[in-house]
Amino acid sequence: MAVRKVIVAKALGIFILYIGKIRFVLNRLGKGKGITERKEKNSLFGGSFIYSMTRIRRGYIARRRRTKIRLFASNFRGALSRLTRTIIQQKIRALFSAHQDRGSQKSNFRRLWITRINAVIREWGVSHSYSYSRLIHDLYKGRLLLNRKILAQIAILNRDCLYTISNEIIKEVGYKKSVGII
Repeated sequence: MAVRKVIVAKALGIFILYIGKIRFVLNRLGKGKGITERKEKNSLFGGSFIYSMTRIRRGYIARRRRTKIRLFASNFRGALSRLTRTIIQQKIRALFSAHQDRGSQKSNFRRLWITRINAVIREWGVSHSYSYSRLIHDLYKGRLLLNRKILAQIAILNRDCLYTISNEIIKEVGYKKSVGII
């Protein structure tokens, strides 16, 4: 009994699909009634009805997202500023490079500050054979905490101030060494 019901249900489903296909074909030929009717004067069938679905307007969210991406890539060259897929790839690459370069920028600036301090100290201390490494060592011994950025700015803007700092450090460290405090 159950098998017979399944067979009847399958047959009925196939029949309904068959009727649906017939309706579809009739609608395409213009003989049946469709969802919407629109009459066109210059049609192939000489003024017969053409059945079509209503137009659906798309939203603005995707367009807004793409314009935001294009604003990021507006100064790129060629397809990298025009085609959405390549813009996305280039944006990922640019942000990755920016992340890497933020790390290397720190070491580059530290290297620049060390070079500036060393140049000023060696210029002053040619006869004293004084260098950057000795200055930093004496600063640590004298417990004077000045970072390299501040020392480089002092070296560029006011060399005499750096000379007096280094002289005081040399005197203090030399005094402590002779007394035996450290």
